Amino acid sequence: MDIITEYMNKFEAEFNLFGKLGIGGALIGLLLAIVFCFFGYKLVKVFVMIFGVAVGAFLGFALAKLLNFDKSWFLVSIVLGMIIFGVLAFVLYKLGLAVMIGFTAFGIFYAITSRTMQGHATWVIALIFAILVGVATIWAARPIVIVSSSLAGGMGASAILFRDVLSSVPALNPGEVQLVIIAIVGFILAGFGMFIQFKRK
Repeated sequence: MDIITEYMNKFEAEFNLFGKLGIGGALIGLLLAIVFCFFGYKLVKVFVMIFGVAVGAFLGFALAKLLNFDKSWFLVSIVLGMIIFGVLAFVLYKLGLAVMIGFTAFGIFYAITSRTMQGHATWVIALIFAILVGVATIWAARPIVIVSSSLAGGMGASAILFRDVLSSVPALNPGEVQLVIIAIVGFILAGFGMFIQFKRK
């Protein structure tokens, strides 16, 4: 897990496009989170393909770093990874969906429990939870996708709003926002997202 975390941190540092775009990047991230919260199931195939492309980019990056590719082959490795995994996510849709929802479940569980659980226990339990949710998605896609996308999108939108968007505008900067406020707003958004998605046919 430490190796994966290390490569994820390197990948984020090198390709953090939203961060490099400043307030514009924060607004794009906020918009994507809101769309995921309210339209996660309706646009699930699009999100699965985007997820596949992102995974491919990360794996291509990790392979290039591991094998010490030069700059040209470094980019080739990333682009090939994006194409291959983007196509696989489209062709093997159910598998891609299960992995994406499992990943989402892992993130939600880890975000909620990481402050109360210590050591590798959080990783292990979150991984088991993610696998169970991912497998269950194959048989009960609609309710699981709606709940997970609403939670992930709502919490993500709340975090981006308070930590990135409002803090970038001096007149609107709320100062140090407690995690509990971000969580409350996130759960409210998630609740609305679930209500709208379940109501939509």
